[in-house]
This record gives sequence, C-alpha cells and structure tokens, in this order.
Amino acid sequence: MGKAADLAIFRLDKIDYAGAMADPASALLFCGAGPRAEYTIVAGEVLVKQGKLVGVEEEQLWERANKVAEGMLSRARRSLGVSYRTP
Repeated sequence: MGKAADLAIFRLDKIDYAGAMADPASALLFCGAGPRAEYTIVAGEVLVKQGKLVGVEEEQLWERANKVAEGMLSRARRSLGVSYRTP
C-alpha cells in the first residue's frame, strides 16, 4: 500500500487489430490508426476515461493546438523563407 503506479489500458478488440493478437504489444505500435488509450491512470489519477481526456475540452484543445502550430509555421516561413504547406 502507498505505492504509486501508472497504467494505460488499450482496447484491441477493434478491426484495426484483426490478425495481430499473436503479439499485442507490436499490434499497438504497428496497427491501427494511432492507438488511443481507453483508460490512463497516473499516480492514481484517472487522466483518460473511456478514450476521452478527463477535465479537458478536447475540441477546444484541438483548435488551440492548430492555431499554435499555424503560428509556428508562419514564423518559420517568414524567418526561413520556407513554406511547409502543400499547394
């Protein structure tokens, strides 16, 4: 008792992993469209529950991350003269 543990739980019973159960660890790395943890617990705190971040509005985070990335690419374009967008 009193020991901290971190745990990530993934669902492998999806079509993305069909035929890969001989090596589930490799299936997480090489199959699917980017595995997302069903549950993640860090130091006893649930951070991901049923595939969703706990206490975070994912859509707002997605929008903010894209704005930050666009700003970074814009600054790189101005300072380096290199465009990272495809036409």
